[in-house]
Amino acid sequence: MFEYQHLVFAGTFDHFHVGHQKMIDQAFKLAHFVSLGIATKKLCNEKILSSKIQPFAKRKKIIEKYLHENKYSNRAKLFPLSDIYGSSVTDYSIDAILVTKNTKHNAEKINEIRLKNGLKLLKIITSPLFLADDGKEISSERIRLGEISPSGHSYSHDFSSSKTLHLPVSLRESLRKPLGKINNGELAGPMIITVGDIVSSSLLKIGIDPAIKIIDNKTRREKIKHKEKELTIANRHEIRNNPGEINLNFFNIFRNLRDDHLKNGRSQLLVVCGEEDLLVLPAVLLAPLSSIVLYGHFQFGVVLVGVTERKKRQVEKIMNKFIRNDFSNGAIEQ
Repeated sequence: MFEYQHLVFAGTFDHFHVGHQKMIDQAFKLAHFVSLGIATKKLCNEKILSSKIQPFAKRKKIIEKYLHENKYSNRAKLFPLSDIYGSSVTDYSIDAILVTKNTKHNAEKINEIRLKNGLKLLKIITSPLFLADDGKEISSERIRLGEISPSGHSYSHDFSSSKTLHLPVSLRESLRKPLGKINNGELAGPMIITVGDIVSSSLLKIGIDPAIKIIDNKTRREKIKHKEKELTIANRHEIRNNPGEINLNFFNIFRNLRDDHLKNGRSQLLVVCGEEDLLVLPAVLLAPLSSIVLYGHFQFGVVLVGVTERKKRQVEKIMNKFIRNDFSNGAIEQ
C-alpha cells in the first residue's frame, strides 16, 4: 500500500547521478504513480555551465532506461518542464511533491497557486541531500564543474590529507609521453587552460586569452621576459611549486580562479615560483568537463588534453602513484 496516489518530482537530470537515482527510488516507494518533470533548455539557462547541460532528448532517454531497468515504467509519466510549475498547479490528481531543501521554496509557490485555484495543497516531502565522498552535496553542477563523478566520487578528495606530492623516479619516463593529442588548432570548450609560458604567449599572440594561464617565467628552465600585458598584470596570483612536486595548495587556488572566471568572465594568471610542469595533472583533474588544457612538450610541441571523466580517472590514477607528504605531521608517505 502506498502513502500517496500521485506524486510529482522534477529536476534537470543532467549527467544522471546517484542522487537522482535515490530520489527516483524514493518517489516510487512513496506513491503508486509518479510524474517526472524534466527541465527544458529554457529553464536551464541561468545554471552554471548551462551550455554543457546534456540535450533534453539524451536526459530523457537515460531516465527512461533507469525506469525500465527498475520496473517503474508502467507507473511513471515523463513530461517537459519549461517553468517551475508544470501541471502541478492544475492537476487535481497530484497529492504530493518530492523536493530537496534547495527546491522546497518552489513547492511552496506551487501550493500558493493551488490554493488560489481551489485545489488541495500538496504534501511537501523534503528528501535529504545525498553526499559525495568529500562530504559535499552530489549535484549535476559539481559534475559539470569537474569536481565529482556521477557516482559521487570526488577527484580531489584522495589528496586532501596531503600537503605535497613528490614525483617518484619510476614515473618520470611515462610522464614524458603526451597526456593528450598533439594540438591541431581545434580550441573549443567552456574553458581553455594553458600550462607553460610559450603556449600561453602563443595563444595571446593569435588573439586567444585563455581562462587560466599558468606560467613560471621560464622556458626550458631559462628565464623569459614577457611583453604581453596579460602575462604581467591581469588578475595575477602566485604559488610556490618546487621542481618534481605538486603543491596541493594549487587545488584551492585553481578552484578560486575557475569560479571567478565562470562568474565574472575574467581571465586569470597564476605565476609559479619554481616550476609549473607537473601542474598540468591537477589542472586536468580540477577543470570543468569538456574544457581544454594545453601544455608545451619538448618533443611534440603543444599537447591538447580534452577534459573528460575518463581523462580525470587516468590523471587521478597517475597522481595516486606520487609519494605523499602527509599534511598532519609532515611525514613522507612511501
